[in-house]
Amino acid sequence: MKNIIMILLGLTVGSFASTHEWNETAIEGLVFVHNKLRNDASQGLWARHNISKSTDMQKLFWNNSLVAEAKHEMYDCDQLEKRELTLGENIYQYDVTTYDDVDGQQGEAAINKDSHDALSSKDQAAQYRLRQILYSKSNSIGCIYESCDRIDDEGTNYNTRFIICKYSPALKNIDDQLYEEGEEACSNCPSGTSCTDPMMKLCEKKLV
Repeated sequence: MKNIIMILLGLTVGSFASTHEWNETAIEGLVFVHNKLRNDASQGLWARHNISKSTDMQKLFWNNSLVAEAKHEMYDCDQLEKRELTLGENIYQYDVTTYDDVDGQQGEAAINKDSHDALSSKDQAAQYRLRQILYSKSNSIGCIYESCDRIDDEGTNYNTRFIICKYSPALKNIDDQLYEEGEEACSNCPSGTSCTDPMMKLCEKKLV
């Protein structure tokens, strides 16, 4: 009986953990929205918000090691609602109908909206999240999510979802310089990287 209980517990924990990982469609979308934001800043589309063009902004790629790192921290709903951001980490929150957003489209929209709102917001946490996104030396990202079931005053079920993203290399100090400024995006790419996409002006690792 003890062995049966242990097996059942193992299955429960395994299935619980797997629900925290995004599917391939969501992964592509999460990486894209991050790179789109970095590209917009790099090309000077946010100049009216005093964000200068960047010459060395790198393209982000998915990093499963960062996913494992985030899963290892074992977040829970109460902790996430009160958690203060640490360097190298962003947390986004949005509501969905229970079991919706399996492909992460609402999550992408939440990250995009939060980042654009931060351009004119005085909310320090939102500004910190945007600064991590715009740190040019970061070249990889890994995200998981936590789903927290809720019931509103009318008895309707809904789901609050927290996206937890890890970045590498991480911003070391929140006030550090985010990138090298200049007139032309991708004109000062780090060694081993170059611009290959005319639409997405980000420094990308060269294929060997």
